Amino acid sequence: MSRERAKQLALDYVNKDRHKNFELELMGVEMSKISPKYWAASFEVKTSEGDILEGPLLILVDDVLEKAMSLDEAVESRQTYF
Repeated sequence: MSRERAKQLALDYVNKDRHKNFELELMGVEMSKISPKYWAASFEVKTSEGDILEGPLLILVDDVLEKAMSLDEAVESRQTYF
């Protein structure tokens, strides 16, 4: 999977449940250091005024399944190989 495809899947994932009180700003997409089967997309969580609320939020994209998920979802699915 290309970096661009991983980026698009991560953006689709975070935008499916968009909330008007905060925004997610993509910081970058790279091969995950957790497992080589994932791409890692990191996002800053900001208020609608632009203040950083928390961060960064990590979204993993499975390279084989082409599926984006939170770190918690990856651990729960037991698909992550640590």
